[in-house]
Amino acid sequence: MTQRIMFVTDSAPDETLIAAMEEHGFAVSTETQPAVAIEASLTPPDLIVLDVLDAYEGLNRLQEIKTRSDLKTASVLVLAEWGAGQATLALANGANAFEPKPIDAKRLIAAVDRFLRPRLVMTAAAKD
Repeated sequence: MTQRIMFVTDSAPDETLIAAMEEHGFAVSTETQPAVAIEASLTPPDLIVLDVLDAYEGLNRLQEIKTRSDLKTASVLVLAEWGAGQATLALANGANAFEPKPIDAKRLIAAVDRFLRPRLVMTAAAKD
């Protein structure tokens, strides 16, 4: 079963990260207009990776994600600058985890695996 990841960013997505995630077997969609990304999601992703440079805008997107019933099953992983307070704000407002920037593909894949592996096991068990 392919796991779906929505990568939401307010800047140009890091194509190296996206390619590495796709090579690892994830179905990745990207959106550079965070408000549009949330509306464009027809099938809820398993994980939303939120990489928004502006802390205020990122917090607004996170709160919007967490209040939407159609996205309630998606975990949210926030990419944030270490020591800037963004990680604390994100976790306090419902993010499931954060990874400090700068991020590399190997570390991001490991973080995504930590979230999605238990979900994949539960889905497989439910089908049996």
